[in-house]
Amino acid sequence: MVYQRGTAGSYSQWASAVGDDSYKFQSFLPYFRKSAHYTAPNVHIRAANASVPSPNSTAYIATGGPLEVSHANWAMPFSSWALPALAEVGISAISDLNSGNLLGVQYSATSIKPDDQTRSSSESSFLQAAFASHRTNLKVYTQTMVKQILFNGNKTATGIRVSSYGSEYIISANNEVILSGGAVST
Repeated sequence: MVYQRGTAGSYSQWASAVGDDSYKFQSFLPYFRKSAHYTAPNVHIRAANASVPSPNSTAYIATGGPLEVSHANWAMPFSSWALPALAEVGISAISDLNSGNLLGVQYSATSIKPDDQTRSSSESSFLQAAFASHRTNLKVYTQTMVKQILFNGNKTATGIRVSSYGSEYIISANNEVILSGGAVST
């Protein structure tokens, strides 16, 4: 449930690899900000020696959402002492891990709903928000694994090859292909 964006440098490498500056971190930042609703940890519950500084002012916006991003109301005893220990060996604290810089130490934000400390997943946030909007251009394919992104002659994705219930087929895109993946079988 760690919520952590890549570095500005990694996005620059991606932009260079595909020859498109729209892949740079600053181009994605408005979408990151629009998609995540950040809530600071409850300082009345979280231990004082595990306090979390305010994130960089560019990391989030007040109107962001639907993905809930916060810090747990508790911290493991080890982590309460990790920041001072890392500072002793010269690793500086940074304001957050979501402003394009990961060179330093800080508590990771997590995709946890602050009110009940449960997971804010892609399904419980983005998919449920899409269902609630009653949009007509959304089709969900369950038990379906993407096997390949299909491209035309250049670097434009035109569809995907999928496997579902033992069958393989192609889903063509009319407008765009959005790649969204997690850590395990997504």
